[in-house]
Order: sequence, then C-alpha cells, then structure tokens
Amino acid sequence: MARCFMLLAALGLATCEAFVVPVEPPSQPATPRRLPSRMETVEAPSDASAAGQAVVLSMLAGLIVGLAAPASSWAEDAAPAVSPKEARAAKFKEEMQKASAKLQAAPSKEERLKKSQQQLQEYSKKADTEYTSP
Repeated sequence: MARCFMLLAALGLATCEAFVVPVEPPSQPATPRRLPSRMETVEAPSDASAAGQAVVLSMLAGLIVGLAAPASSWAEDAAPAVSPKEARAAKFKEEMQKASAKLQAAPSKEERLKKSQQQLQEYSKKADTEYTSP
C-alpha cells in the first residue's frame, strides 16, 4: 500500500513538473531584426527546465521499473529459465503420454464387436416382443 502511494506521489510530482510552464521575464519589445546570414550559425536556446524535466521523468521511469519488478527476479535461488523450445518439447511429451494411456485403456476391436452384437441381439428381442404381442 505504501509502495503504491509513493508511486502515485512521484507520478503526480513528475507530471506537475512536466506540464508547468516556467516563468520567464517579459521578452523585449518587437523590433525589426536583421535575418541571420547563412554563414552564421544559429544556436538553439538552452532550456534548463526541459533538461530537468527529462531527468525527473527518467528517474521516475527507473523508479517505476524498480518497484514493478517482481521480487522473484531478485531471488538467488529462483527457478532456472526454460527456453520456449524446451517448454514445447515437455508439453508434447506429456500430451503423447496422455494419448498413449488413453489408447491402452480403450477397448479392443473384438470387445467392441462383441458389445455391438450383444446390443443388436437385445434390440432384436425387444423389437420382436413389441411387434409380436397384440
């Protein structure tokens, strides 16, 4: 609970810092200026507040990743990682074992034939008794 509160507080501070426009002194009155020549290089104004906001946001991202990472990734005795190929091979092996067990438990062809013949005999007896009696 405290971790969630701390995360929300950090997120709120970072968003406030990111969207607040810094107060600047009023600019000089608009006067005609000469255009810079091609030989002169124009440097972009350095904006310290944008750099500070980037630092704050990157620190916030690191904080979120650090808090959201599962504790099992920090454990030294964590289970070894299994590659997807090994996982598929293990799953295939389990499925093959289940299928072979199901096939061995299934009745044989002779048993199924005897069962169907017995059902047909019972059906024919039932049909004879129903239609022969008035």
